[in-house]
Amino acid sequence: MSVRSVIERSERDDGFTLVELMIVVMILGVLMAIGLPAFLGARSRAQDSAARQGAALTLEAAKIVYTAHSDFTEATTAELEASEPSLTYVDAGVSSTNASTASRDAPDADTFIAAVWSASGTCFFIRDQVGTGIDVGTIRGGTTADCTAGNSGAATFGSW
Repeated sequence: MSVRSVIERSERDDGFTLVELMIVVMILGVLMAIGLPAFLGARSRAQDSAARQGAALTLEAAKIVYTAHSDFTEATTAELEASEPSLTYVDAGVSSTNASTASRDAPDADTFIAAVWSASGTCFFIRDQVGTGIDVGTIRGGTTADCTAGNSGAATFGSW
């Protein structure tokens, strides 16, 4: 390669203009403005899903204990941890603080309530009642109030 070709090459105007670069930056900004809310919404839904799954796992563990004893009051924190060790369980007077901690309450032999706090700011409740009557079955609900199983009356049931 000769000296002359190097000089000619350096004198050419190769590259992008400032206007072209500004257009690219503007397009990237618009794409980020569209994508960021969608990403944050997906994150919130994932946090809520983890909390709902924790509540459902707590109820499954309680049903295992109920099958063995025919009594939900036997579903103590120790019994639940033996049935489902992936979660931490606290009693009804203690609030759940995250998706891996479930507040549990068994107000009578036929009723079990669990509450799990989502990082998005919602407390998810699940209540199961066996026997006969109008409230028999599993009911789900959520609230932004205090996340203790004993506070399930504040929940809007049937919302998840």
